[in-house]
Amino acid sequence: MAEVRPELQIMLESMRRVVVSSERLRTQMADHLGLALGEVIILSLVGYPDPVTPTELAVALGRNASTITAAIDRLETAGMIERRSHPRDRRKTILVVSEEGERALSWLRDLSVRAFGEHSRDALIDMTKTFEDAAAALDAQSRLLESEPYRRAPRG
Repeated sequence: MAEVRPELQIMLESMRRVVVSSERLRTQMADHLGLALGEVIILSLVGYPDPVTPTELAVALGRNASTITAAIDRLETAGMIERRSHPRDRRKTILVVSEEGERALSWLRDLSVRAFGEHSRDALIDMTKTFEDAAAALDAQSRLLESEPYRRAPRG
């Protein structure tokens, strides 16, 4: 195991608290919407910034198509998203957020605005830079995991 500098350990603990708090809030949001957490994540990605195909969504989330299709089916049944024909390729389907889905996303955005809206402009700029740096570092590690998967120790 690699030695961890004290300042890095403090930062990692702070990030862990952010992740845990975020997951707790997102789980509560999902519960209020009557959705699973994964479905809220998918809803937040559909149509942002443009409509997506189920395949594009699966790739973005690193999930297989059948898992994504099942979640899309549940979101469609819940009235949150709609499937439409792709405007340029009729063989494909795109996903769009329904009116009810827009209401739900607006409610989710309002919660986030309330959480951070009172911070100063400079604090928001600093947080944005920190979050962007963290996202880039985590994305880089995610790409590495594709070639360096965890290997369980042999049993017994």
